[in-house]
Parts: sequence; C-alpha cells; structure tokens
Amino acid sequence: MNESTSPYRGSKLQGAENFHNWQLGIMSFLMFSGGIHIWTTKEPSDEKDTSKMQHAWSLIIQSLSEPVMNSLSEEVEDFNNPSAFKLFTELKMSYSAVSGANKAHLIAQLIGASISEGEDPIPPWSD
Repeated sequence: MNESTSPYRGSKLQGAENFHNWQLGIMSFLMFSGGIHIWTTKEPSDEKDTSKMQHAWSLIIQSLSEPVMNSLSEEVEDFNNPSAFKLFTELKMSYSAVSGANKAHLIAQLIGASISEGEDPIPPWSD
C-alpha cells in the first residue's frame, strides 16, 4: 500500500529522535479509528478484537520508515500472525528514550562503574 492510499497521515517513525512524537500520533490515530488499546491488549479475546488487532498492526507498519521497517524481527513482521502488541513493544524497546536510558544504566551496572552524564563510558587505554 503506498502512502497516498494509506489512512495514516502522521509522521513516520524514523528512529529514537522522533519516537515520542510518533507514539503520540499513532496512538491517537488508533484510538480515533476505533482500535483497541494495543499497549495493554496482548491477545485478542474474540474475532472482533482479532480484526482490530490486525488493523492496528497494519496501521503501525504503514507508519514506519523503511530503515525502521527493515530492522524489525521476523516475529513481529509476520503478517500471517500479526500482533500489534508485540510490534509496538519491540518498537518501544528499540527506540524509546526511556529504554535507551535503561540500557545505559544496565551497562554501567554491568561494568561496575558510575558514569556521569556527558562522560565517556569507555575508559582510556592508557593513563
């Protein structure tokens, strides 16, 4: 489906730099179009919810830039078994600023160092 026939007219997810604005746009569009709350609904409860989940998955896919779409795991891009919840969760884990901050904190804990904001996390090779 090309952009001219897609019902979604918001910005495409480019990466971490526009995740927050993209998230607001796609969530409001899904709510407006009668979609289910994909951020809380893991499995559809009936045929109507299944249809809504498939619709939500399709709209989210259409809202992704080509580089983001190319980075999706096989599990979430499976159009034979679409899960808007899994797709949204993967995108959030990959591009959310909160997720990025959590990753930096975990790395700091793993290497046993306290890294101040703006400080280079990689120690110099020579002292």
